[in-house]
Amino acid sequence: MSPGSSRQNFSYYLRRAADSIVAAPVVSGVTVSSIAVSVLFMALIVLMGGNAGRMVALWSASGMDVSLYLELDAGEEQVVELKDRLAAYPEVARVNYLSREEAWQFLADNLGDSAELLSGLDSSVLPASLELSLALDADPGSLPARFEEWANLEGVDDLQYNRYELSRRSSALPLVAWLTLGLCAVAGLASLIIVGAGYQLAAYSRREELDVMRLLGAVGNLYWGPILLAGLIEGTAAAGIALGVTLMGYGALSSVVLRQLPLLGEAVAFLSPTEIVRLLGWGAFLGGFGSLIGMWRISKWR
Repeated sequence: MSPGSSRQNFSYYLRRAADSIVAAPVVSGVTVSSIAVSVLFMALIVLMGGNAGRMVALWSASGMDVSLYLELDAGEEQVVELKDRLAAYPEVARVNYLSREEAWQFLADNLGDSAELLSGLDSSVLPASLELSLALDADPGSLPARFEEWANLEGVDDLQYNRYELSRRSSALPLVAWLTLGLCAVAGLASLIIVGAGYQLAAYSRREELDVMRLLGAVGNLYWGPILLAGLIEGTAAAGIALGVTLMGYGALSSVVLRQLPLLGEAVAFLSPTEIVRLLGWGAFLGGFGSLIGMWRISKWR
């Protein structure tokens, strides 16, 4: 097939698809609305699941500070080098140096009325340390191996972290991910059923037009190509509408939430570009799937 013939066929498909959409505005409106609602529910699930995951990570990371106690003879140059090396790890969000004097003061403040227990001692008995705050996206599964690596770095005498917090983080994040995936699966199945039924009604309302096309010799691609293309166009447009509604709702709600809870600024975010593309593709798939189901139920496959 020549390039000119391909362009002519696509022009025919596009023209016929546009005609079928415009010729039945009510039917097209129903199908577009059903897809838009389906994509909207899916977008809300993905959006809430992503934000819930980041909030859980923020909550978990708040208790995941790691203390690297330095050797007593560690020099200033070695400490600076070690601090810069640790800051380069993707799992590390911040590195703070805690001197012996600061560690002594911290211990005295925490002892409160029992601070007299420290009488007769001085800060030289406590080691200086590097306090690490972990990044929100740090993989809990890889952290134990990373902790072991850090504990063996030159100049490090010991490493301490809260094992309970690590266990909590390891179990909470997968739970949110699996819950989001399960809700997406349920919403996806419901969308297929609803959209398929809507397109069956649409195809039934256009059965006379489809029969005329067959009588005029429209077979194969010329028969089902425009109908499939119309479904893809309707599905993509519906997904765009749903994402626009989601964005407006997110903008209005997030501003209120962040004004009341500014600490959630690190966790609250809109859909990523990849998620947006996937949702647009999901809308196009629903439109194409519905068109095929409608044709299959109403007329013979040609």
